Amino acid sequence: MADAAFKLTTPFSVSLDTLQNQINYTFNNVGLLRRAMTHASFSEETTRHGTRLGLQNIVRVSHKTDATAPAVVCGAFRAVCGAIAVDAGSSDVAGRIYGKIHGGIGRADF
Repeated sequence: MADAAFKLTTPFSVSLDTLQNQINYTFNNVGLLRRAMTHASFSEETTRHGTRLGLQNIVRVSHKTDATAPAVVCGAFRAVCGAIAVDAGSSDVAGRIYGKIHGGIGRADF
């Protein structure tokens, strides 16, 4: 059985850690953020804000999908906000973070 303290570090997990620092929110369930940052094309199944956060460099897509496409970046940004709401158990938390980012700050420092 694997050691519970062992954490696999991948470029994707490092990017997720960086994103959590950028938005000043640490997920209790990082799986929600992982899922939010995985485009449907990867598993075969508000663009400006997402680009400012660099989501196009984090979101996982298939090799056929352009991660910089506005629909992908916008969807990723909305997915992050939704994942925050689910993880925090409150849409108010997601709304506050969205407001900080939407206000032109680019980070959600409180």
